[in-house]
Amino acid sequence: MIRDPTRWLAAILALVAAAGLVALYASLEPQSHNQSPNWFVQLLVHGLPDAIVVLIAIPIVYFIFELPGIDPLGKKFDQISSFVKEIEKVQRIYKYGAIDSIFRKRYEGLRLEMDQLADGIFKLADLDDVYEDDIRSMENLHKGDELLSTCPVVEVSDEARLEQINHLGYVGSMKAHKTAAQRGVNVTRIYLFRCRDDFSPEELRKHLLSLSERNFAIKICFCDELRIEPFDFLVFDNSKVSVGDTRGFTGIVKSGTIYLDKNKINECIEHHKRVSVLCQSIEEILRSDESS
Repeated sequence: MIRDPTRWLAAILALVAAAGLVALYASLEPQSHNQSPNWFVQLLVHGLPDAIVVLIAIPIVYFIFELPGIDPLGKKFDQISSFVKEIEKVQRIYKYGAIDSIFRKRYEGLRLEMDQLADGIFKLADLDDVYEDDIRSMENLHKGDELLSTCPVVEVSDEARLEQINHLGYVGSMKAHKTAAQRGVNVTRIYLFRCRDDFSPEELRKHLLSLSERNFAIKICFCDELRIEPFDFLVFDNSKVSVGDTRGFTGIVKSGTIYLDKNKINECIEHHKRVSVLCQSIEEILRSDESS
């Protein structure tokens, strides 16, 4: 059974050519068939041009859709069929949505997510997802790549700040930072405190100092002194940026968004480097505290 529409078209053209030649032969005077030796010459003269055109058209039709860069005609029909089926699906969803609105709302949410994916945007639902994506992305960095990292420190209490650095996701992220630095990735991490008073727990200080001994730079930023809002993002070289939602000045990250847009990546790189210049290293901060 012939399934390819181009083969059907080629077969039809061949039949049309044969039928045309038969009709032309039949149109000649009957006596010329048997009595005149010129009937074959007449057939060639009158029918040969049409036959040549058809015979040339057959391979052209048959092969034109097989050329590189041109989809076979069969695929076009399949695409149209798939498109029609998708429309029918949407119609059924809205039909069910008239009964229960959750169907329509869920579909519209999925459409929005698809539009965001097409724009290089992906939403991370919660803090665990943020840490998981950060770790996975750091594992993909290579020697010579740059990791620009930030961490807004929670302002609630000393206990909350210590809880933050002992969170399993945070611990895993710090291990990934260390491993990336050992591979030759250039790592700079900024810790953003609301004010100097939040930079008080001794355990937190020791933790930050230990990070600076892992082959990457640790910078300290006091947001009130620089008059900036806390921010949270990680730039993975020039390929992507993951932006955390800090929910105001609390420093608590609840969710995040991944951007692959080059303009967004460059914006975050410039912001990170601009703030980094204004920050002090953890060593400088500790020396300043000891001398005061």
